[in-house]
Amino acid sequence: ETALALHGMEEFEEDFATALRKSELLFNDINKLSGLSIEPFAHGSNIFPLTLESGINSEILADTLAQSGVFIYPIAGSQTVDLHVNPTVLRQSNEAILTAFTIALSRTGINNI
Repeated sequence: ETALALHGMEEFEEDFATALRKSELLFNDINKLSGLSIEPFAHGSNIFPLTLESGINSEILADTLAQSGVFIYPIAGSQTVDLHVNPTVLRQSNEAILTAFTIALSRTGINNI
């Protein structure tokens, strides 16, 4: 059982490192979309603040993204949402996630197409 747990930890660490590398490329593309900006915390984290342009409804954005299996966590009374990076980001291509963001933004009135 211990060997299985250790193997699982090693696999998780590798998957998590891959997820962080993948998310860096994804965030570069998301930052090119109108209305969104992602900046990492200064001391690192798997949580990234995603700042929404004034007028973007974070609840509509979150609900639309969730339909594509992408989850963000709006902060009440703020134009910032939390974006958590974990190995589940590896389940979809960056292109699919970027498309989900583009569609979600269009539902809030921002056109990136």
